[in-house]
Amino acid sequence: GFTGQSNALTIARRFGLKESILKEAENLKRQSKSSEDELIEKLENQLMAAEQHNRELSEKLKEVEELKQALKNEKESLTMQKERILDRAEEKARQEVERIRETAEAWFEELKENSEVKQHQWNEFRKKTENLIAQEEQEEQSSPLQAGDWVSLKNSMQIGKLLSISNGKGIVEVNGMKITAPLDQLRYRQTGSEKKKPKNRIIQHSKPKISMECNLIGLRVDEALPVFEKYMDDAILAGYSTVRIIHGVGTGALRNAIWAKLKKRNDVEYRVGGQGEGGVGATVVTFVARRS
Repeated sequence: GFTGQSNALTIARRFGLKESILKEAENLKRQSKSSEDELIEKLENQLMAAEQHNRELSEKLKEVEELKQALKNEKESLTMQKERILDRAEEKARQEVERIRETAEAWFEELKENSEVKQHQWNEFRKKTENLIAQEEQEEQSSPLQAGDWVSLKNSMQIGKLLSISNGKGIVEVNGMKITAPLDQLRYRQTGSEKKKPKNRIIQHSKPKISMECNLIGLRVDEALPVFEKYMDDAILAGYSTVRIIHGVGTGALRNAIWAKLKKRNDVEYRVGGQGEGGVGATVVTFVARRS
C-alpha cells in the first residue's frame, strides 16, 4: 500500500545468481538512486527503529505493572499483619486488665479476712473505688485530647507528651523522638500528679503534693523517662531541694538514661544513693541555683 525499496537483488542472491552480476547491479543501483529512493530508505530505517523502541517500551510498561501489582499485594499483606498485631495487643491488654482485677479482688478478700474492718465498711470502700475507676475511664474515653496531655500509643503502649493536633492526627514526643499517630490510636494518661484540667474554668495553681522519691522500677526506659521528666518538673514546683529517683540495678540501662538526662541540666547535681538511700539502685538529685 505504500512505496518501498526493491528487494530484488536480495532475492536473487538467495537463488544463487552470480555474485559478480549482483555487485555490478548494486553499483548501477547506487549510481541511479534518486533522492526519493534515499528518503524512502531513511524513513524505513526510522520506522524500524521506532517499532523496536515501542517494543522495548511495552516490555518496560509490563514490568512496571507487575511491580505495581507486587507492591499492592505487599501493602495489603502489611495492612493485614498490622491489624493482627493490633488485635493481639488489644487482647493482651484486656487479659492484663482482667488479671489486675482478679488480683485486686483477691487482695480485697484477704484484707477482709485479716483485718478488723467491718463488712459494710469494706463494701462501701469497694463501691467508691469502683465508681472512681469507672469515672476515670469514662473521662479518659470522652474528654478530647489537647496539646500538653500525656498519652499512650495503643499499638506500642509507649507514653509520651502530645505536642500538637492537626487534621485528626497528633504529634507525640516519646523519649526525645516525635511520632505522628491518628488520634484514635492515642489514649489519655494521667502521669504523676497531673490532672485533667476542665475547660473554660479559672484554675488556681498550687504547689503539687508529691512524694520526695520517684519509683521507676518495672518500667522500660521509654516508659520511665516521661514519668521521670514530669516528676522533676513537679518537684521544682513543690519547692523540693533534694529528691530520690529509684531505678533499680538491672542492666543499668535505665540508670544510664536518667543520668544522661540529668547531665544535660544545669540546675541539678546528682550522685549514687548512699546507705539507707537505695545504694546503686537509686540516684539522689539536688536542685541548685541555675548556672549560666
